[in-house]
Amino acid sequence: MRGVGKDLPSALGAWYAAHGYAFLGISDMNTYTWPEEYGNRALPGVPTVDATYAFADVLAVGIDHWLPAQTLQEVIDWIAADGGLPVLAAPLSPAKPQPLVTVMGLHGLYGLEVFDARLAVETAGGADATALWDRLLSAGNRVYAVAGDDATGVIDPAIGGAWISVLAPANDQALLLSSLRRGAFVASNGAEFTSLAVAGTTITAEAAPGSSLRFIGRGGQLLKTVTARAGSYRVNGNEGYVRVELYQGHCYFIPQKLARKQEGLHLPHLCRTEKEEDPDKWLKASQDLDAAGRGRVRPLRTRSGVTSPRPSVVFAAIIPQPMSTPTA
Repeated sequence: MRGVGKDLPSALGAWYAAHGYAFLGISDMNTYTWPEEYGNRALPGVPTVDATYAFADVLAVGIDHWLPAQTLQEVIDWIAADGGLPVLAAPLSPAKPQPLVTVMGLHGLYGLEVFDARLAVETAGGADATALWDRLLSAGNRVYAVAGDDATGVIDPAIGGAWISVLAPANDQALLLSSLRRGAFVASNGAEFTSLAVAGTTITAEAAPGSSLRFIGRGGQLLKTVTARAGSYRVNGNEGYVRVELYQGHCYFIPQKLARKQEGLHLPHLCRTEKEEDPDKWLKASQDLDAAGRGRVRPLRTRSGVTSPRPSVVFAAIIPQPMSTPTA
């Protein structure tokens, strides 16, 4: 028990292992928790530090230390320079809300926490940052969506409320980090595709019975609606990006990987809580997914045998051609 944690790392590891997780990263405030303290061969630990500052919180994935910084850009720079993956955590948190102009002006940001389970439990807003993520993608930024529970102990009501699932051949720390660097993961708080395929410029998605699909482009433009559990969309190249939204009730599932030619399919996703009243409000949520993948893939889930009592919606997005960096 260090930082803001309320339980020993071993107790946290035991909880996540018992609930079907395949790997775990404990990100305490400015404190490194050795993976050996909570992980094992069945539940490998991923080095992570919550780099905390008065102005922001940034998850340093793949990092075992903390360094001082004066600005958010300096934080991103030192994490990236030291070989880590900088993820802007809880960007809409009431405690440290990030100005739009600041976020849009960042360089080298790897990920954005689009769903924070703690904020969903404790606040009326701020948990869902998919609209901000959409702004970043629409402006040509290659940023991945991340979700986390932000739990401080095993009795925390937020524990298990959000996670990422990585598309990796095995739950090995090196392979997991390699997949994370490629964006081969999904972020979720309860939902998932049963399959998703990209063949050439055609995107095909499938989920559980009772689902419906929406294919959406830049700025939230509705491209196609499919009132069925499976559907496809052929990219014409003018969309900027294309995401497929799988809707099942009031919870939203968002996949995540920017598509690039000559690379494999990567699928990220996230499910938002049923507290949201209007599903159409979230049409701007977008994600990046590799466009040149072939065939069907299934994610190595961070947990198994755990189901959400809420329905869900899924978003996947692909970039038909490399996005250019906007000029001032």
